[in-house]
Amino acid sequence: MRDVAYLDAFVAGMGSILASGKPEAFFDAQGPLGVLAASGWVARHVRQLLDDVCRLPGGAAPGMADGGLTVAREAGWSLVLRAAPMEAPPGILVSAAAHCLVAPVGVEPARLDVYARPLHERPDVLDGRPLTPLGVRTVARGQVLALDAGQQIGAFARQEAVCPHLLLTGPPVLAYRLAYDRTTLRPVQVISADLAASRLTYAIRLLGAAGKAASGARLEELSRHPQHQVRWEAIRALFRVDRPAGTARLREAVDHDPHPEVRATAAAALGQVPAAPQPGPAGAL
Repeated sequence: MRDVAYLDAFVAGMGSILASGKPEAFFDAQGPLGVLAASGWVARHVRQLLDDVCRLPGGAAPGMADGGLTVAREAGWSLVLRAAPMEAPPGILVSAAAHCLVAPVGVEPARLDVYARPLHERPDVLDGRPLTPLGVRTVARGQVLALDAGQQIGAFARQEAVCPHLLLTGPPVLAYRLAYDRTTLRPVQVISADLAASRLTYAIRLLGAAGKAASGARLEELSRHPQHQVRWEAIRALFRVDRPAGTARLREAVDHDPHPEVRATAAAALGQVPAAPQPGPAGAL
């Protein structure tokens, strides 16, 4: 019961911290999170959880998902216990869409590579500007590393194999994330922070791969989606299932799409679209 009360107090404190509605208020949680991480509460909580699981053979640990244990979740924030860094594709750094706080709970300090993000005129465009290395930050238990989603990227140092830590994530403040090459530190991919939009792009790819002309009307509708990645995926799929309709949308995108990369990619695609056959001389076969 003592652990429950401890967590309840932290949750109540988070409610007060975020009550202003200002995104920067999230960073006021550094003090309470540091106290929680240093208190020994996490170890007691995990032992109790394992005891409960052992009493129910075959049962799963409640709150366990995606390699982490969700300790608490309220509207706009979540607190997750992780035993190791989040896995990412080799050689890739991915920015966050929300501010986050990292608080180690193990005996050994955590070591994270920190990078400064360039100021993007449009966060949904690959402008080629690289990250700036800020060095390694060593964070001991009781300390907290704050990462502003718009300004920094933090990644556990490559030698870190196991590093138990609490990860406190705030409400989303950005609509897009960027993936960077860890060697060149230049952006290589724009990722929508909207999970629904990401799933929609995969569904569109399936429609395009199926090659059914009956999908054309729905793909035409989706090719005008507000998310540029969804629009482009739908235009590509429309071209696969209905070449004339897809070509028409490519031409329209070149002149009128609000996103510069969609305009440029559509123009490049049109250069690769085979020209329509021209009628030959009278009497020709």
